[in-house]
Amino acid sequence: VGKPQYLKIKIPKGSNYNHEEAQIQAKLMTDGLFDKEVKISLCTSISNRIEDLQYTIPHNLKFIELYGKQVEWIIVDYGSDDINEVRKLIESVKKPSNLKLIYHRHNEKWNIGRAKKLAHDLATGDILLNLDADNFIGIRFLEYLDQVYQENPLSILYYKWDAEFLKSRNEAGLGLGFMGKIALSKAIYHVIGGYPT
Repeated sequence: VGKPQYLKIKIPKGSNYNHEEAQIQAKLMTDGLFDKEVKISLCTSISNRIEDLQYTIPHNLKFIELYGKQVEWIIVDYGSDDINEVRKLIESVKKPSNLKLIYHRHNEKWNIGRAKKLAHDLATGDILLNLDADNFIGIRFLEYLDQVYQENPLSILYYKWDAEFLKSRNEAGLGLGFMGKIALSKAIYHVIGGYPT
């Protein structure tokens, strides 16, 4: 609990699934993918969540600065009532030199699939991390993410929901600022067609 889980796909025997072909496809998809420095894109989509961002952005900017490598953070404001509130917040914070922060305003009514897809489609990084407005990256999380994808570019990371663990965190006065992080490579994102809209 609290650690990313690996997605494991089990194929039943006699299912006409060609394991050799799958290995060839996986090699084609990942060859040379991370021969260079990996760039992580943080993808945040919000609507009327300014209070969460006011709390998490300053902390996450410190974690990004400690990471040291280039990071891209896309914040998609999808249909918030106040058109300028999020923009003003983003313009007011001091950004570390290793961060490219992109703000995108979209005026349609909130649609979670479209909002997340837009944030991920705007990303140019090798690894895409869905980062909800109330999420904290954590001090070493970006380093861990980099390491996992260097070792296995086909990884998909997420946090497993555990009601008892969450209850104990709430009773201790700790928030849920780690749930909602989902990471995958840009290559996999394109192969699966992104978020459904």
